[in-house]
Amino acid sequence: LKTTRPTARATMSVIGIDVGTESCVVAIARRGGVDVLANETSNRTTPCMVGFSGKERRVGEQAKAGITSNIKNTVVGLKKLIGKRYNSEAIQTELKFATFGMRDVAGEAQLQFNYDGEQRTWRVERVMGMVLQHMRQIAEAGNDGKPITDCVISIPPYWTDAERVAMAHSCEVVGLNVLKLMHDSSAAALSYGIYKTELPEEDKALNVMIFDLGHGDCTVSVVAFSKGKLVVKSVASETVGARDMDMEVAKHCAAAWKEKHKIDAFSTPKAVFRLMTACEKLRKTLSTIAQSTLAIECFIDDIDVQQKIERSDFEEWNKPILDRIMATVDKALSEAGIAKDQLHTCEVIGGGSRIPCVANSLKEWLGKDVSRTLNQEESVARGCALQGAMLSPAFRVRDFSINEVYNYPINISWANQAGDGEAVSMETDEAADSAAT
Repeated sequence: LKTTRPTARATMSVIGIDVGTESCVVAIARRGGVDVLANETSNRTTPCMVGFSGKERRVGEQAKAGITSNIKNTVVGLKKLIGKRYNSEAIQTELKFATFGMRDVAGEAQLQFNYDGEQRTWRVERVMGMVLQHMRQIAEAGNDGKPITDCVISIPPYWTDAERVAMAHSCEVVGLNVLKLMHDSSAAALSYGIYKTELPEEDKALNVMIFDLGHGDCTVSVVAFSKGKLVVKSVASETVGARDMDMEVAKHCAAAWKEKHKIDAFSTPKAVFRLMTACEKLRKTLSTIAQSTLAIECFIDDIDVQQKIERSDFEEWNKPILDRIMATVDKALSEAGIAKDQLHTCEVIGGGSRIPCVANSLKEWLGKDVSRTLNQEESVARGCALQGAMLSPAFRVRDFSINEVYNYPINISWANQAGDGEAVSMETDEAADSAAT
């Protein structure tokens, strides 16, 4: 990246924020390139959570450090809650994972917790704004304290207009100027393609599948790369991720302990949190060894529990989820209108892509090994920062256009020339394409 002439405008920086279900990553575009910044504990990923204790508000690492003793007042998974109606299927699903309170306020899902000695009910946008403000503070600390206002935020392709507006409002609340809400799959594609110097002409474009399995969702896109251009041919999403696999393990353990110890593992929020944390640790362990033991001391009524689990058990229990993930892959390829042998490669990102059964299923489906050239946690944030640099007048970036695809129809309304005030509308049935440079 090169800055323009040394004016006051040119000293500005732009950041890209990858907002995930479990964690966030911030990257900054400045002279010399794009850097992913570490937080106050030198971690490049920051927990996406906010905790309220007395008069204190803790965000990120501080919230995570105190969550065990403050479980009911620590809000997590904001990405899954923002802009949704309380009675929606998505919110009802989230209630299985939530250890904090939620209320129906005029049909809107809002958060409920104790803060400053009072029971508070706040909109999700307000709490999400606290997370975004914290990510900006991390970026400013890594930018020698210089203020930052311009940003590009990653969002899932399946988000509705209401969810997109809610995210934009969260940025507005904390004074961030959103240059673009960018699909996370498109951001990863940009960070993959913009550095390629030997891309073919458009008529011989390289078809690359971007497979992203995160903590709470799965997105698969097929992207055509050619000189100075990427075109998203299709995108398919499924609202299952690594945490859903953890939940399957938790259900089997809970059933075994109920029979053996006569305890209900889902009886209290703290028990649910401890169980899900242990299941996540077990999943990561089983990714490297074939057998492990899930053990929790003083779980309920001072009872120590443990369960020996093999990798084959984990894969068997999660077969339905794996089938849903592979159906998403099939859908993306079908909507792109290309065959498997026309794919140049499949790039995998997201923490869930490290699970052996996921990688093996993709390898079997493709007939060849998957590619891991992109950083699994940081590629989306880097892509967002690159897009921000392309949109900002303070930077000069190589010409590279992005053609995205949106999964929802567009309704266009206009007033007719008769001037009688009657509006005429037209609705498209196909997904809409949008080009941005």
